[in-house]
Amino acid sequence: MERKMKTKLDIKDFINIGIFMALSLVIGVIIAIFLGTNPITFLLIGAVGAFVNAIPMMVFFAKIRKKNVFLIYTVVYAIVSLFMGMGYFPAIGTLVFGIAAEFLLRSGHFVSRKKAILAYAVYSLGSVATYIPLYFTTEAFVESRRETYGDAFADGLAGCSQLWIFAVLLALAFVCGLLGALVGSKVFKKHFEKSGMV
Repeated sequence: MERKMKTKLDIKDFINIGIFMALSLVIGVIIAIFLGTNPITFLLIGAVGAFVNAIPMMVFFAKIRKKNVFLIYTVVYAIVSLFMGMGYFPAIGTLVFGIAAEFLLRSGHFVSRKKAILAYAVYSLGSVATYIPLYFTTEAFVESRRETYGDAFADGLAGCSQLWIFAVLLALAFVCGLLGALVGSKVFKKHFEKSGMV
């Protein structure tokens, strides 16, 4: 059902932004701690994070009823990621795909569950931006990791620096985001129905 979208934000919107951002960051850090010590699992952090984060994020999407709520979330998340030392590429990826997700949510007037699921899957692509330096400035990225994690880790990353693997990581992030969002929408089906999302 089409309806006029509100744009004026209130305190509840900012509370939701803060709560779900904190939750997403905590989940991301936990996943990075467990998977970040091996070069293979390191490359899977984005996809695993996309799946796990989808469940709480779908609740957040169900609470969004106005333009720019998710856009603000995206901008603040990108800034926070910079301060956490994640680098420019994750911040840029978050912004680009977060903006795309915002417009997908708007196109469904914030009541389309299908558009919300697709929006999250698109947003998940931003997580792969972390690996851009590995595939486009390989030597510098590998050597920076060698200093921190040692030769075995760095050599393992170098062995995974073929460009086709980057394409696989993008596909994995999208599919994991899609599957996670589907699971999240089913887990919180009653929440979605209560919010009017169909």
